[in-house]
Amino acid sequence: SGEWSSSLQVAANPGSRQHHASVQIQDTVWLHGGFDGVQHMNDTWKLDLVTSKWTKIAKNETCVPDAVSHHMLHACPDGGILRIGGEASSGSHSDQAQLMKLDLVTQEWSNVQSCDGLATASDMCCAYLPGMTSGRTMLFGGWDGPVPSTQLSLSSP
Repeated sequence: SGEWSSSLQVAANPGSRQHHASVQIQDTVWLHGGFDGVQHMNDTWKLDLVTSKWTKIAKNETCVPDAVSHHMLHACPDGGILRIGGEASSGSHSDQAQLMKLDLVTQEWSNVQSCDGLATASDMCCAYLPGMTSGRTMLFGGWDGPVPSTQLSLSSP
């Protein structure tokens, strides 16, 4: 109907933040990182859209994502979530070449690969291209240090 309603206030929630990343997969919204005005964060939360319940994802101490803002999350066709780019606590854009994947079954992050040659700017655009590019993921643009980036990266099929 296009009308807004007040959200349900719940005790457990991610708290106020800005420049975080989120992605919806079916009836769940996944939220990661951001900046709370004092520090960058590396926590991951999921919101069940049916029950309006937030759940914090426990950290796997062997593979913890760096704390970032201005990054992106991308829903993968295999059901995982990619995290790339961002700004770390140093205040430097594109210093986060850490490409990570969240396994939605185990709810654990893992490093994906070496990021040599991969666009790693903050605030970039990401898209899954199922048709003409044989199911590749594209990364484009964002900020590379103090200037806009025009770098394009495509995953292998």
